[in-house]
Amino acid sequence: MRKQILVVTLVMACVMTLTLTSCKTAPPPLPGGGQRSNLTPGMVNKYVHKGETPQTDIYRVFGPPNIIMTDQDGHEVWTYDVQSTSRTAAETSRSGSVGAGVAAGGMAGNVPIGGGVVGGGGGSRSTSTGQVSSTTFTLMITFDDKQVVQDYRMLSTQF
Repeated sequence: MRKQILVVTLVMACVMTLTLTSCKTAPPPLPGGGQRSNLTPGMVNKYVHKGETPQTDIYRVFGPPNIIMTDQDGHEVWTYDVQSTSRTAAETSRSGSVGAGVAAGGMAGNVPIGGGVVGGGGGSRSTSTGQVSSTTFTLMITFDDKQVVQDYRMLSTQF
């Protein structure tokens, strides 16, 4: 009798696990890997000033640059480059359901009476359409010999 209860319990656990996990989908990833960037034209205009802003302040506000190089005059140039993708989508979905049931049984002497397991299934279907847009923002900062902003250039594209 204990074996039957154990078997029924295990079957029910499997059916319920499949029921609860079969309709779950992972959410779409956030643009930029889930991390927002401080690098925007507004932040550049607020914090980057020729002849005033030290390299340490640039690092504090924007973090480490993607590329560090030296120009033809020997000045250090930091390049920041951020790319992001966004989606607008229209989705339609249909889903089914899963059902399960257990009927308890018993023993009359050595003969099992009644009992059983009933299971069902289901599924889902979804479609999506939409547009994908991509944005890039590049900032190049040239520092003078005193590690202060000498010049900077911004480029932003969206398509």
